Amino acid sequence: MLRQLFRPSSRSVSDDQAGLEEYLRNSFALVPSALTPSCTPSNSVIAVSRALFCNMPVRLGFTSGLENGPVRDWYNKQKVKGSTAIKKIQLRKDHEKPYYHEYITISTRSGHTYRVDRRPDPDAPIDTIMKIGCIAYDMIEELDSTSFKELDSTSSCVVELHWQGKDTIDLLFVLSICFAIHNDELANRYTLQRYNCYFLSWAIIGIAMRKSAVRGAVFKPSRLDWEPALEREELVRVRVRVRELQRALEEVRARKLQQEREGVVMRVQMMERELELERKRERELERARKRERELEQVWERERALGLEQAQEWAHGLGQIPLVLGPMKNFALAETVPSSLRESHMIVIRCMMKDETEDQYQTALNLANFPASFSVSLNDHLGSVKSKTPHANISRPAELERHIVKVIEKHATRVAHWGLGSSAGVKSDILAGIWRTWQTVSELSMHVS
Repeated sequence: MLRQLFRPSSRSVSDDQAGLEEYLRNSFALVPSALTPSCTPSNSVIAVSRALFCNMPVRLGFTSGLENGPVRDWYNKQKVKGSTAIKKIQLRKDHEKPYYHEYITISTRSGHTYRVDRRPDPDAPIDTIMKIGCIAYDMIEELDSTSFKELDSTSSCVVELHWQGKDTIDLLFVLSICFAIHNDELANRYTLQRYNCYFLSWAIIGIAMRKSAVRGAVFKPSRLDWEPALEREELVRVRVRVRELQRALEEVRARKLQQEREGVVMRVQMMERELELERKRERELERARKRERELEQVWERERALGLEQAQEWAHGLGQIPLVLGPMKNFALAETVPSSLRESHMIVIRCMMKDETEDQYQTALNLANFPASFSVSLNDHLGSVKSKTPHANISRPAELERHIVKVIEKHATRVAHWGLGSSAGVKSDILAGIWRTWQTVSELSMHVS
């Protein structure tokens, strides 16, 4: 299995190696995302990648946070080029087996296109299947228009988010998602089972969709226009918090009810035992009384028989003195084995609350998407059927259900590989996306 997952390949030729080393020497800690697959790239892969991606990628390391450092400097340079307001976000899937690598492309209203994806440390392939994982190389790079069009020959678009009106999200919001993942104690490491390229891609899609759906309008031209949106954002967080507190209260009540029911069971069992002992004593007393009556009857019969015999002796002997002594009964009572009564225990099963709602869902029941925002889905969940998705998602819950199905499919595949349980992988991935959403919901209030 490991030989199939991590097949080594030959090193690149000197000119390609020199180009890669030049990237690594850059002050932005540039590591080409297209040049860092799970194993060392072959010459053909490098050649294709260099032909498609002419701009040097930037590693999203956030060494100085989100507000400062190389990533922020790169973002400021993009703003100088033109608007960083986003028009489209696509999740694309490579045709190459066996992993079908997934990544994000972002198109801004100024006509620039960017690619965001996650790859593991090429020098630690075995670590990717370990629980601790390896270093994650989250990258962003700008594509030219020709290179973006050529992606159709090597990949297909799985999901597309399209903002058509004036209200949209900014490129910095996507960077804030990556920043939140980078600071997550679990998701910041690359693992083949959980926090891989699929995780980063679907986290960006799900959170960007939810952001637009919850607030309707996220980034306005004027900061004064933000106030209603910020109030809605605060309302969402309050509702989520209320839902969490309600869930905690229900758990406390359930535990208390469980304890009360267990106490009832113990009291009933004790009463059953006491009742059984009382009935046993009553049965023993009844047997003793019955035996006493039997002995009295035997004594009376023996006494009557003795008197009768004494009279006969007296009549036959005449003057011989009649001496009658008390006659003692030596009859032994037979012990009758008592029948034991079966004790029927009363069992009360406490059915705890069934959590039918996944933690990934929020307390807010979202309505249809705004008219200026559309989601297109290529619902094939695996094999490539179409290069272009069609608009068929009208509610946030529909896309979230699809995301859960995708994660379930991946978790099943991981379990088939023998690298973890399906339920555990699914739960960890959804929890990671949920934590990222909660973090970004707070960050986005300060992102312009």
